Amino acid sequence: MRTTLVALVLLLAACGSTAGSSTTTAPPEEAPTSTTSAPSTPLLPSATATTPLDVAAVYLAVVEEAVDGTDLADFVDEEPESVLAIGQLFCELRDSGLSDEEALEVYLEGVASQRDLSEDDAVFAGVVFGAAERTLCPTTE
Repeated sequence: MRTTLVALVLLLAACGSTAGSSTTTAPPEEAPTSTTSAPSTPLLPSATATTPLDVAAVYLAVVEEAVDGTDLADFVDEEPESVLAIGQLFCELRDSGLSDEEALEVYLEGVASQRDLSEDDAVFAGVVFGAAERTLCPTTE
């Protein structure tokens, strides 16, 4: 069952990383960066100094668009700080050397330790992972 969920999440992450893109959002490698004005850049309450408001807003917009019209939309609207923290967690897991599949397994195991996994958990993980990979996670290129 867990292998099936991970496979589903990987598929959703791959779809989510392209489904949320639009002509108004530049990919991270094309997004302008400003290291000199970082201290004056407003941050979301749970954002870090490396996640300025504009990056967090793009990430949340991609997630919101992907879950629009589903039961997950309410959670994203009510808990944007939690959604941002989950995206940052995915970036940290990948930065620690875990593969995409391993990072998703760690997340899903954490959810499973708290409650039974649902299809929504897999969908949400795929959406958040794809959005984080596209917007939040620093590129290594």
